[in-house]
Amino acid sequence: MAKKWRSHRREKMALAAVLNKAVSMRLACQAFGVNQICYRYQAKLCSENGLIEDWLLRLWHKQRNWGFGLC
Repeated sequence: MAKKWRSHRREKMALAAVLNKAVSMRLACQAFGVNQICYRYQAKLCSENGLIEDWLLRLWHKQRNWGFGLC
């Protein structure tokens, strides 16, 4: 999980550099070691996400010994 956090942090730094007009997106991604595809990625929210979340939470509350990851 720490690796993912560091990657997210680098993406934020690259975005800040681009927004401040300091460098181009390509150069910022190269400087901070971020893949350009990851930089541009936008998560697509689905209308079913709320329903899935509700089911997972109810299952987790009923089967606490499973842990959330197993649910």
